[in-house]
Amino acid sequence: MTPQELAVNTLPITGEDAIVDLTSLLDAQVAIYDDMLEVARGRFAALAANDVEALGSLVGREGPMLASLRRLDSARLMVLRPLATRLGVDVARLTVSRIAEEVGPERALPLVSSRDRLVAVATRVQDANEQNRRLLEACLDSVNDLAQSLLQAI
Repeated sequence: MTPQELAVNTLPITGEDAIVDLTSLLDAQVAIYDDMLEVARGRFAALAANDVEALGSLVGREGPMLASLRRLDSARLMVLRPLATRLGVDVARLTVSRIAEEVGPERALPLVSSRDRLVAVATRVQDANEQNRRLLEACLDSVNDLAQSLLQAI
C-alpha cells in the first residue's frame, strides 16, 4: 500500500509513540506532495499543449490529494495535542524543532529528516504552481490581445 493509499484508507499512526506517529504522518504528506508535484508539472505540459482533456484529468486527481492532506493534518494535530499540553505550548505553534529539543537529536533525527523532505517537496510544488500561474497569465494576456485585435478589426 502506497503512503497516499494509507492516508486515504487509514491513518499511518499507532498511538504508541507520538514521535514515530508524527514521522509517519509527515512521510505520508511527502508522498502526497510528490504526487501533487507530478500533477503540477503535468498541468504545465497540458497548458503549453492546450490539452483541455489532460487538464481536466489532472484537476480530478488533485481533489483526493487535498482531502488526504487535510486528513493527515488533522491527525497531526491529534497526535501533537498531548505533547503540546505537556510542554505548555499551543498545538498550532508546536514545531518539529521544539520537539527535537525535547526528545534529543538521536530520537529526533528521523522526524527532522521527514520535516526537511516535506518542506523541500512543498516548496517545489509551490514553485511549479507559480510557473503554471505565470503561464496561465500569459495565455490570458494572449487571448485578451487577440480579442482586442478582433474587436478593432470589426
